[in-house]
Amino acid sequence: MFSVQQNSIVLVPRSGGGVSIGMVSMCDGTFARVRFPIGPTFRGEVNKESSEVWGSKIVPIQELRPIPENYRVSFNKR
Repeated sequence: MFSVQQNSIVLVPRSGGGVSIGMVSMCDGTFARVRFPIGPTFRGEVNKESSEVWGSKIVPIQELRPIPENYRVSFNKR
């Protein structure tokens, strides 16, 4: 398992089965609170908000995945 700590950039599981890039804002060793930009869908519905809206959720650490090395990530911390 990879190391997860505050400000880690990770792949976050989505409600619809995919993943989004997110950032760990809190971590207690078992669960992590992650923030992620809301895309065209949110909780399985069309996102009616601005693309500038961010979501967050608490997930078990074992569900988070590292960013593959071939990804180029530019993540604006807000």
